[in-house]
Amino acid sequence: MLGVVRTTLSDILGHRRDDIQPQSRPSELGAESFDFLQIVLTLEHVFDVVLPHAFALPAPFTVKELADAVGVAIKAKDFERSRP
Repeated sequence: MLGVVRTTLSDILGHRRDDIQPQSRPSELGAESFDFLQIVLTLEHVFDVVLPHAFALPAPFTVKELADAVGVAIKAKDFERSRP
């Protein structure tokens, strides 16, 4: 999960994947307002989930927090699918 988030940020922000660490903040990596929306939309598409809108706004979250949010969204989706 974290690897896909790091790769997504790398592709969108133009950084080497190795430069994007779990404690990195997208805003510190040069993300602009439109980058946050593109990051969220890309991750939603890749994982077929819906992420909290807060991640589409420039905010001081870390790469790990974003990856954790993707994990929670996947678990929620799996839970909904398992319900009778």
